[in-house]
Formats: sequence, C-alpha cells, structure tokens
Amino acid sequence: MLRLRSVKSLLLALLVTCAISQDGEINEGLECFTNEEVIAIDAEITECHAINKINEELIKNYKFQISNYQARVGQDSSMIVLKNEEIKTLQKSVEEYKELNKLVQPKWYDNKWLYYAFGALTIYTGASVASTIGN
Repeated sequence: MLRLRSVKSLLLALLVTCAISQDGEINEGLECFTNEEVIAIDAEITECHAINKINEELIKNYKFQISNYQARVGQDSSMIVLKNEEIKTLQKSVEEYKELNKLVQPKWYDNKWLYYAFGALTIYTGASVASTIGN
C-alpha cells in the first residue's frame, strides 16, 4: 500500500513538472507525457491498485487458513498424545489378561477325563470287590 502511494506521488510530481514545463516557464527541454499517456498510466495504476487489493484479501484469507491449520496441528498433537497413552493402557491390560488366563487355566488335576477314569476305576473296583465277596 505504501509503495502504491509513492508511485502515485511520483506520478503527481511528474505531471506537475510537465504542466510547468508546458507553460514554457521552466525546463523547456524536459519530455512530458501526452494526455493519452497520462490516462494509460492512470489506468495501469488503478489496475495495480485493484490487483493489490485482491492480493491483500488473499493474504488475509491465507493467514486465517494458516492459523486454522496451526490450531488443528495443536489438536492433532494432543490427540496423538492421548492415543499413545490409550495404547499403552490397552497393552498393559492385554498383559494383565494373559497373566489372569495363566492363573485361571485348569490344572492337571481339574481334567474331566481324569475324573471319569477315577469314577470308572471306583465302580470297577467296587464291582470286583462285591463279586469276590459274593463268591
């Protein structure tokens, strides 16, 4: 914006200088702009001013977008920390479940086939003792 003002002030100084020199009072050897050239320069300056305004709006939007991205990065970082803590907690839970499974697994003497065999042996022994007593 400051540069555009300096360009306008430079153009104004040139026009004033040309106006003075066209009257023939000062610097007759100085080259001046014609009316068409002045209009063309003014149109270019106006166009540059419009483009500058659009660029300033774009910069403002981009800065807002960057601040949103930075906030999102902060949120993502905190989510990553929380997820890592959750992963550690779940891994610890898995290890505890493995240890609990080892403690809860039936021992060798809790086998149902063993109980079946002891029951069958008891019945066979009882029957053979009864048959020997009966004979």
